[in-house]
Amino acid sequence: MRRMTCWRTGFYCLGLYLLAAPCFLLLGALSGIGPALLLPPLLALAAGALLLRLPSGRRLPAIGLSMAACFGLTCALGVRAGGTAWRWIAAAMAAVAAAVFPRVIGQVTEARSHAGLWYGGLAAQGAVLLLTRLLSLPALRAQLYTVLWVYVVYMVFALTLESVREGVGQDAAPSRATLAKNLAGAAVFACLLGLLTHLPLVARALRAVLSAVRGAVAWLLARFSRFAAPAGGGSGGGAGGGLGLPAEPQEPSLLARILEYVAIAVAGLALLAALAALLTLIFRALRRALRRLMARFRDYAARVNAYEPDQVESLLDWGEVRRSMRGRRERRRADRTPYAQLTPRQQVRRRYRDYLIRHPAVPPTQTARQTLPTPAQADIYEAARYSSRTISPEEVRVMDGLEKNR
Repeated sequence: MRRMTCWRTGFYCLGLYLLAAPCFLLLGALSGIGPALLLPPLLALAAGALLLRLPSGRRLPAIGLSMAACFGLTCALGVRAGGTAWRWIAAAMAAVAAAVFPRVIGQVTEARSHAGLWYGGLAAQGAVLLLTRLLSLPALRAQLYTVLWVYVVYMVFALTLESVREGVGQDAAPSRATLAKNLAGAAVFACLLGLLTHLPLVARALRAVLSAVRGAVAWLLARFSRFAAPAGGGSGGGAGGGLGLPAEPQEPSLLARILEYVAIAVAGLALLAALAALLTLIFRALRRALRRLMARFRDYAARVNAYEPDQVESLLDWGEVRRSMRGRRERRRADRTPYAQLTPRQQVRRRYRDYLIRHPAVPPTQTARQTLPTPAQADIYEAARYSSRTISPEEVRVMDGLEKNR
């Protein structure tokens, strides 16, 4: 579990670094520091990830040291590059990043969905590209496009992992086979994205491959022609005899012509097979992406249709209502799972349901906030019922206090 947490922290730190990189590249171009200004946010991220392992009482001094280190590193880079007053702005931004990154890393690591953050980073990338046009910085555009492409590829993998985690449930982990299958699909989609966004480079590569194939075919034909050519020369020694006259051009032999046609046919079939395989791969990837898009759309539509604002309601799903109407025998059948084997979210909901069963005088039109004894218990139940955040064991123990209210 600790190794998985470290892996997730590193993965999300990479996303945060790519999200902040365009801003520091822009400040580097304005201050004269250049791409070297990407070092302070990297230091801030590394320090922020390490600060989360410190006790809460020692984090504030450590954040201060991290801010000072990032500020000093940026000033040193600015002095070395001969930067202007922009270097002070860049140093201040590096210090702010050192102060903000630890909190953001903690929130991103604990949260379950980060789609809003990643889409916001995509908008920030576009805003920085627009600023480069307004400020007439064409040399910076190529670097920003590279960062943007890497960030989009990162988003493909990040959103895929979030989709897998949401699909297996709130308190469960995906299997290795499911994770590997979805990551392979994300890799194929990223490769297709790279091909579509680098079509001139792909065209040059294909021309180079075709040129190499033609060269290989020509070399093979020359070798076979030399092997199959009839032995020349007469009694006078050499072509043209002893008169030194140039030899008449000879037509290629039948074997050479057959080998040439065979080589051309084999090369053409190989190219057609490669093209068919590539088109099949693209079609399957697009079909898979379309299916996922439709599944997400259906899930979104179901959530929208199922959503109801916090108003007067029973807070019992239809299954629980049917079980309560069928009597105690049906309730015992639904409660076969021991309480200790339930997830924290299910334990919270079980406690609230048992509380309602023990208090039949509670009207069905009353909300949990109006029913439960304390606001803290109402907050915990609403988080377990409506949100996707993780329910802690401490919150379960708070809900266990409902057993005393008999």
